[in-house]
Amino acid sequence: MEMSSTIVNESPNKTKPKKRRIQIDVFTGFRGISAIWVFLFHRSIKSESEVDIIHLEWIGMTGQVGVALFFALSGFIMVWVYGECRFTSARCYWSFIGRRVARLLPLYYFSMVLSIYDGKCMWNSENPCQGRDWLAIIFTIIPIRSWTIFNISQLLWNPPLWSVQTEFFFYLSFPFLLRLTRYLLKTTSFVLLAEDTHRKQALKRIGIMWIVTSIISAIPIIIRLATPDHLEMSVLYRGQTVAYYTPYARIPEFILGMLTCILFIIYTNKSKEEPASTDVTTLLIEKDETKQRNEKVSWFKQFRANYKYWYILLELYFLLQTIFFFIIRSPLLGGGKTINKYDDIITFGPFIGLIMCSNLYLYAKYPWSLVSQILVTKLLVNMGDISYAFYCFVEALPKLTVLFLGTVETSAIMRFWAGIGIAAFGHHYIEIIIYNWANKRLPRCTCS
Repeated sequence: MEMSSTIVNESPNKTKPKKRRIQIDVFTGFRGISAIWVFLFHRSIKSESEVDIIHLEWIGMTGQVGVALFFALSGFIMVWVYGECRFTSARCYWSFIGRRVARLLPLYYFSMVLSIYDGKCMWNSENPCQGRDWLAIIFTIIPIRSWTIFNISQLLWNPPLWSVQTEFFFYLSFPFLLRLTRYLLKTTSFVLLAEDTHRKQALKRIGIMWIVTSIISAIPIIIRLATPDHLEMSVLYRGQTVAYYTPYARIPEFILGMLTCILFIIYTNKSKEEPASTDVTTLLIEKDETKQRNEKVSWFKQFRANYKYWYILLELYFLLQTIFFFIIRSPLLGGGKTINKYDDIITFGPFIGLIMCSNLYLYAKYPWSLVSQILVTKLLVNMGDISYAFYCFVEALPKLTVLFLGTVETSAIMRFWAGIGIAAFGHHYIEIIIYNWANKRLPRCTCS
């Protein structure tokens, strides 16, 4: 979930630093949308009155797609920021992991404190924790709960944290996946693949890797669809848990995000002789130059000058997605508040992976489309900045009222605004402060 341009360096030589890749603000907007989308999903299965009245549960029930977008986005950004790092030494590997831990785990553990009521069996003498419950608590603290393929306990400590545990697995694996990808593409740098002599062969290899990864991602869905309906619910639930929650089933989405970023790098660097188009220039120029240009020309004039007629196709593509995800759970198509195994087709796997990765590529490559401009509005960018804290806290905060008052806040609207408030606090006073502190103290290496 890293959105900054901080990079890990591979050699201690203090030569002139290379220009860092800048932040792609469109992705911050995507994070904001994804966080809201997942929130709607969690609320849609709780029967809040506000959700029922305006039927947001129709889109909420496909909110798991927001998680797929998060995973693909993480793979893209890891390559965008660290793609030129070799990770040839243990020192640089642990430097990278240390920064990931400093970004992920402080909010993770703070949200566990907020949702301590989930582990009430630890102090409840009438209903004490059993051995399987203690195992679930320990695995959540480590955190590797989602890594287990067994239903070790029904106890869930702040349930949304499963995706953080899965994301942590991806970060531990990323340096090895990066080196493997570089080996399969037979290159020392992804930028070199943009050259005419390498591009055609690289695209073929990426295509093969994409197909293989998509087939692997479809295996859990095929197994789920082939599962007889007459099996016990505990067996069906365990199968859904393995298919949806474990990092082994979800890592293809992360890898597809990595491949999408490599394609993006190839096509934004493929022509060094010709003047860069307005699309690519918008992404690669320095931010201070962008700011100076914006001060001289109004946004509307820039938009009108850079908008191309075929961008209408990009707007229609996004609109059709929105309509599809909104009506797929509507009663008109037999949708409801129950989730069955057939929903996995639009929850994760090759179909949704392709859609999410195409979104990342298209709206980053063509930032003057209307959708891209909406994604970089201050409202969505600010929401994207606090999206990780919001994701961790929005379901944890209301549990404090259960612990101290004995009642739980059921209003979806109140939960949303309370979640934004504590997320802003957590982002600025926990996430950023601890990450900056760790970033100064961890060993530094320079990417080649």
